[in-house]
Amino acid sequence: MGNLFGKEKPLKEVLRENKRMINRAVRELDREKVALEREEKRLQIEIKKAAKENQMGAVKIMAKVRSLRIACRLGTMAQW
Repeated sequence: MGNLFGKEKPLKEVLRENKRMINRAVRELDREKVALEREEKRLQIEIKKAAKENQMGAVKIMAKVRSLRIACRLGTMAQW
């Protein structure tokens, strides 16, 4: 596996780069997970607030959105 100029990277360097890419991907997934959890909590608070104000139409719509997001998330996790 030579480069364009004919020199190969040392195995340690290749390993280091791959490990760095994996760590970046893990951090990105963790950030995405935290953002989704934050969004979920915010939506729950909005649903409770709308229910207290007796806005049942809005509550039903937000609950549907919430269930669709959960189903979508479970679907993407199943693909892993």
